[in-house]
Amino acid sequence: MSHAAERLLQQTVEHLRLKLAQTEDRIRVLDSENEDLLRHLKDAGVEPRHPLLHAERLQTPLAGPDEVAISGASARMTPAESRLYGEVCGGAEVLTVLQSTTRTAVGLWLIERRVWVVVTRSEVILLAAGRRPLAQRVAFPHLYASLYNAVTGELVLAPDRGYRVGRVQLPPAEGNRVLTQIYGALAPQNERRE
Repeated sequence: MSHAAERLLQQTVEHLRLKLAQTEDRIRVLDSENEDLLRHLKDAGVEPRHPLLHAERLQTPLAGPDEVAISGASARMTPAESRLYGEVCGGAEVLTVLQSTTRTAVGLWLIERRVWVVVTRSEVILLAAGRRPLAQRVAFPHLYASLYNAVTGELVLAPDRGYRVGRVQLPPAEGNRVLTQIYGALAPQNERRE
């Protein structure tokens, strides 16, 4: 093996060791965040268990429609966003509508649009208007491992199933509200399985 090839190999090995150490550090941080999230969910009345998540039955006000957010969303939406919302959500019973600070490409050159989070009785819908609009529907049973990452301020839709948008930035209260609605809907399903 030549000296240059040996040096390149050493650099690659060192680079991989550095990446491994960074990944291990990130895993430790995420494990700590998960413990904090579980503690927060328990304080909110949600009791997740693995492999099946189980939540105590939530009080009606926590799992009911958020009329203020729903009515306020119409005033903040652009005409294109309102049309998309009407087309996608149609007659669904909407629990809440939240505007995230996450932006996504929607086919407008160099312009990204904010992502709206719509929660119905059975799914989370992510919307962003544009030439290539985002209209991503995810049923609650596919979100059994979702969490709120307090460090990044993101609601993480999990497990990841190759979503176009898999995480959205929301304030903690709004992120936890969406989680409460997800786990509140999943609780009766988990009770039937047990």
